[in-house]
Amino acid sequence: MATQGNIRWAHLRRSPESDGMNDLLKLAIEGHGGMPRWKQISRFRVVTSITGAIWALKGMPGMLDGVVLEGETRDRRLTITPFLQPGQYATWEPYRQTIETAGGALVAERHDPLVSFAGLTRYSPWDEFHVAYFASEANWNYFVAPFIFARGDFITRETGLWREDGQTWRTLLVIYPDTLVAHHRRQTCYFDDAGLLRRLDYSVDVLGGGLAVHYPSEYREFDGSWCRPAAGFTSATPTAPRSVTRHQSLSTSPMSPSARSKPMRADIVPGGVFPDYELTDHTRTRRTLSELQGVNPMILLLSRGHFCPKDNQQHLELAANYPKIAVAYTQMVTISTDNIVETNEFRASVGAQWTFLSDAGRKIARDLDIAEYTDPFHDPMIPYTFVLKPGLVIHSVYNGYWFWGRPSFEDLRRDLREVTREIRPDWDLAAPGLRENWDADDHTMHHPYQPADHMTVASLPVRE
Repeated sequence: MATQGNIRWAHLRRSPESDGMNDLLKLAIEGHGGMPRWKQISRFRVVTSITGAIWALKGMPGMLDGVVLEGETRDRRLTITPFLQPGQYATWEPYRQTIETAGGALVAERHDPLVSFAGLTRYSPWDEFHVAYFASEANWNYFVAPFIFARGDFITRETGLWREDGQTWRTLLVIYPDTLVAHHRRQTCYFDDAGLLRRLDYSVDVLGGGLAVHYPSEYREFDGSWCRPAAGFTSATPTAPRSVTRHQSLSTSPMSPSARSKPMRADIVPGGVFPDYELTDHTRTRRTLSELQGVNPMILLLSRGHFCPKDNQQHLELAANYPKIAVAYTQMVTISTDNIVETNEFRASVGAQWTFLSDAGRKIARDLDIAEYTDPFHDPMIPYTFVLKPGLVIHSVYNGYWFWGRPSFEDLRRDLREVTREIRPDWDLAAPGLRENWDADDHTMHHPYQPADHMTVASLPVRE
């Protein structure tokens, strides 16, 4: 979940912190504005929209668009205004929730709200109190991190280095006390050299332990503290808050006007070689495209993601025809800007059996100049479909910004027939020399080709 908005701090009370902070936590606190400044801040106000696939999954889409969050940094209290309808707001404390009118009249309340999640699965619908609890608990914890980690009842430990997308981050294991509600007691924070949070890993207990990864970015200074979108906010006008997708990342800063007008990178054309990107798949495993392709043709889909009905229709058609694709020794990979949770939801919703990769960091959109600047709400990449020969050599490219620009299954069949004829030396078993090779127990010209140890994918025989 990401929230955005215009934040205003108030200066009220102080809070004690532990003197036993490790070096990484000290760096993180300094990087976010420092403890002296934080001690002067005890209230926050954010004009925001809280978006993400979770709300549609729970039957509550759009419920938290255009709201104001107001809370305290020392006590776990937060309000959401408006809530359900104009003139009402929701209050959250870990032990009690209410829905009240602007005049203070009680509309509804729930005591011990966490108990109400018992027995619910990831796909169980939520009521309005579930929504308010999840959004309030999450955002309150986002707002007060990393400063709250300095409390004496937190356990923090630096656990090593993490390398991702050419960057190196220091990792901090954070264990929350039993007395403080959070998505999960154990969370891992990744900080850069300046002490800014660049990634946050945790599981979500009220969703049955589903995994989530945040990639914070676009830091802004508000009244002396550095704040981040994935922690709950970025700048926007108070009267027209700008919504974005749930997990923004380092690459989602706006492109310059000149960059917006560029076509896709010039070398991404038939005959060129598609970059061998390494990304995280739906099982949270790092994979390269060359590893996934092997020696076979591959259909590569660059997708807007789960939110796009056009992408869903395209993937439903491919899922229906996947048995033909698989039996033809053809690989297929989808890359979207969804995070890992949304990637799995997208894959499951269309019944896909192939690998989905998450590019929540928008690395491909940036590298290939294909950011879809007309949709700042979701910040996707322009959907392209590629048919690739072995070695990631591009055979055909389809621009799917409009649905009819995407290939039908018949288009793909024709492309793959051409590719297979070109790369399979045994396409026609009557071709000269094939029978002689077979009889001589030389199977390098017959599938699966059994290349000698010294041969590579590039050196496999290709049919002229």
